[in-house]
Amino acid sequence: MQHGRLIILDGIRGTAALVVLLFHLLTDDWPGISRGYLMVDLFFLLSGFVLTIAFEERMRSDWSWQHFLMRRFRRLWPVIAAGVAIGIAAYAMLESQDRGIRQWGTAIAMSLLLVPTIWVTRDPALFPLNRPHWSLFFELVANIVHALVLVRLPTRVLAVLLVLIAPALALATRAHGDIGFGAFQEGWYLGLLRVFWSYITGIVLARCWQARDRSAVLPWHVILALPLLALFALAWLPRWLGDMLAVLAIFPAIIWYASASSIPARTAPIIAGLGAISYPLYATHWPILNLFDHYWPGTGGKIAAAIAAVLVAALVAWLLDGKRLRQRMRESMSVQSGD
Repeated sequence: MQHGRLIILDGIRGTAALVVLLFHLLTDDWPGISRGYLMVDLFFLLSGFVLTIAFEERMRSDWSWQHFLMRRFRRLWPVIAAGVAIGIAAYAMLESQDRGIRQWGTAIAMSLLLVPTIWVTRDPALFPLNRPHWSLFFELVANIVHALVLVRLPTRVLAVLLVLIAPALALATRAHGDIGFGAFQEGWYLGLLRVFWSYITGIVLARCWQARDRSAVLPWHVILALPLLALFALAWLPRWLGDMLAVLAIFPAIIWYASASSIPARTAPIIAGLGAISYPLYATHWPILNLFDHYWPGTGGKIAAAIAAVLVAALVAWLLDGKRLRQRMRESMSVQSGD
């Protein structure tokens, strides 16, 4: 680890982004992949864990909350802008052009500012131009609350908050049938339960992780596969129950065991690169898949869409953050060599 970073968590985030891609590509064709929306909860958990390790100490000392939030927005906004640009092109090509300049301008401006279009547009999604951006909005909300409130709360108080959130999350999941809520205007506020359960759990895990030394109990390649394996293992359970088991127990356990593992030096740059394309892949893949599905339906189009989405994500990552990406790969090599 260097600068509070754990290389293997890059790999888990990259794996989760690929699962989301498959989820949107294959829909309900595969029992395990049909639960791919759970990777969003894993993203929230990772965010709370990583940001706590990397920044919480500085948030308590020399960083103002404004500085932390501007840093987060600068990290997310270029990728969001790339996703919005691709989304505009796809939306213009695929949707009915019955909206005026004012509606287009409003939707574009709100998307670029990562503000949901609740009660503004007829589209049921919070972010019509690129639907997956809803979770980036909720993640930024969690970042704001972290900087203003959560960073000052003792771990035991955060544990009490989790005890209070868990029943509400379970009730909402049972009523909805699954935990896949938060992306649409109807019941959008339930997304707050999703993000705060997983994000606060990440904070608690990170604080506990920093307080003790542990040794790895699982090989790194097994840990990277665990998120996808968990989805298939849960297929035999009722959907709402399997979802709750994943977010309450399985995903925290995966992150806990992953935080004790290390990546071989020769593999570390690849894993770091996989993590680097995770945000661009998540933020840009949806409109790309829609375009291919419209103009090239069928198996061949799905394969081409997946390849195109990964290539676009790699290009976006390189154009927006190429220098940092090269530095991250060098650091990952040196860190793992020193383990």
